[in-house]
Amino acid sequence: MNLKNNKLKSIPELDFEVTEKDFARVDIYKLNRTDQVVGKPSKYLLDIIKRFASNKWALFFLVIFLLIILLAIFAPIISSAMGYSAYLPLAENADSALIANLPARVLGSNPTMTIYNATDSFVKQLKETYKITILSKEDWIPGVAYKVTYLPYSYGPISNFYPVLGTDGSGIDIWTRLWTAVRISLVLAFLVAIASVAIGVVYGSIAGAFAGKAVDTVMMRFVEIISGVPSIVWLLILGIVLVGDTESAGTSINNSVLAVSLIFILWFSPAISTRTYILKTKDVEYVQATRTLGGSQARIIFSHMLPVIAGRIAVIFVNLIPTVIFYESSLVFLGLKPTSDLGLGVMLYEAYSISNIAQIVSPIVVFALFTISSQIIANALNDAIDPRVVGR
Repeated sequence: MNLKNNKLKSIPELDFEVTEKDFARVDIYKLNRTDQVVGKPSKYLLDIIKRFASNKWALFFLVIFLLIILLAIFAPIISSAMGYSAYLPLAENADSALIANLPARVLGSNPTMTIYNATDSFVKQLKETYKITILSKEDWIPGVAYKVTYLPYSYGPISNFYPVLGTDGSGIDIWTRLWTAVRISLVLAFLVAIASVAIGVVYGSIAGAFAGKAVDTVMMRFVEIISGVPSIVWLLILGIVLVGDTESAGTSINNSVLAVSLIFILWFSPAISTRTYILKTKDVEYVQATRTLGGSQARIIFSHMLPVIAGRIAVIFVNLIPTVIFYESSLVFLGLKPTSDLGLGVMLYEAYSISNIAQIVSPIVVFALFTISSQIIANALNDAIDPRVVGR
């Protein structure tokens, strides 16, 4: 373009005056234009809850999870107040043979029991001595034994009891024993999981922050030494150390010793996972920005990195809970943990060696529902927290 012949037009002088008020800060909230300037403000926690609530299956299993927790807390308390015990038979003065393996009973019901190969003297004893109502008496082996159907709860000492799952071979209420065992196991599992995750997250964060340096090398070699030894060997060694008696350590791994031992052998799993997640996020933009602005390493890890991987940590935490119960059950099956120390592992072991259907099914169902619901909740929580999942 040829600019030589172009004449610049004169610009008329603008008649205005610049003052300090023109440079005053503008309160965008008073202008009610926040949606165009910074987007609609929202709370991080509220957004997580909304995203979690959008998962219908997660909500369904959350109800099951909370129901199991509440039953484990309150069912033994209520049962104890009503005279039921997790360790003693329904009635101490009752004949043990007449209160063993009783059928389930609820309000308004009066279930029956059938005995095969009953002798004539035993039938007479039921009717005359124990005042039990006999509904039928049929020949089972002619002239030798009878098939007898009777009302077990017409027996005086247990006439006012309503064991909703019946009783076991010792006359103990299965419902009370089940939820007492679940409560003991869940307390043990939660304590071990909390301690293991806390130790592992701190340990893995430090190792991840100094990745490639001598500190990280030494810390991870220590983890490899612990994880390289089979868990059952560590449990035996720690049992001997904590019990202090090599002869009784093999059968004296009670819940207290088990908790300390499991914390020692389970913390390295969250440590390795946390270190891996820290390595994946240590060079992302927001971490580099924080580092450029002078943020300390501790602030970067605990204020910026760990909240992002909180969903993954939740998954690790939930995975440890059934793991603890698996270890407890394994030790009972191996004979390394006394069956007198009640827990869900003991209930599962008893289900393996008995024929009472209620006693077999109830601990398996509770354990399966708790494991499935906790896994689904943890995965849904991870999806709600992880910004990469939210972005997709």
